[in-house]
Amino acid sequence: MRIFFSIFLFSILSACGGSGSPVGSNDVLMGMWQSNCYSENGKYHIDTYIFNNANYFLDTAEYEDESCNTYSGQTDSFNGSYTVGLNVTSSDGANVTRLTMNQAAPSERTIKLVFRISGAELSMGEFMENRTPELAPEMSYIRQSDSRQLACTSEAVFGIKVSVLAASSRQHIGCGASVIIKDGNYYKKIDNPDVDNCNESYVFSGAQERIGTYDIIIQKAGFDDWHQDDLVVTANSCHVNSTSINAFLNSSN
Repeated sequence: MRIFFSIFLFSILSACGGSGSPVGSNDVLMGMWQSNCYSENGKYHIDTYIFNNANYFLDTAEYEDESCNTYSGQTDSFNGSYTVGLNVTSSDGANVTRLTMNQAAPSERTIKLVFRISGAELSMGEFMENRTPELAPEMSYIRQSDSRQLACTSEAVFGIKVSVLAASSRQHIGCGASVIIKDGNYYKKIDNPDVDNCNESYVFSGAQERIGTYDIIIQKAGFDDWHQDDLVVTANSCHVNSTSINAFLNSSN
């Protein structure tokens, strides 16, 4: 129930005051934001958001008292990716920015929110198709830092890395192989042509900074196709969590 409510709460968070300035891009949103102490089901909570590049991290800490002074030890964490959309007009007439947030854990979920930043204060609310976005005054988020947290690096991380090996010899046979990675509308085919100076140990990489649930197909002449379904790629507060796979192909001869 706690997880369900956190997911529900995540879709209705908001803050008060003024028209402010729309987010406009994730550069403005980027950094750490912390909420005021708010009540839920007899407990009290403080949320912390960290936005890094196209990923976010949400940590919800639970407290015993109404001033959030006594930590109870219960924490829920969520992470995923987000994309900045078009500006829309909220119910109070403010110009705000629509974000689509894909949640990696505890279950796959896409949430549409609207954001507004006014100075050091962040406002959030719910966005639904064919309805004016809501910005309610129950909660506020204050910017804690403009910097990327947890020493985030600037490189793009691949969520899936595949090495191709022969099942019989356990030797790398990446030359001439093709790896297909699919998730809904996402489709990527990676070829490693068998040419001079080809690297048999070549690592096939896909799902760059993209969470999701992927099907993987590997094809190579003289070998049976190799399949793996429902490989889940999650994210941390900076990047996706990379998964390395050794695919052992059986000879078709």
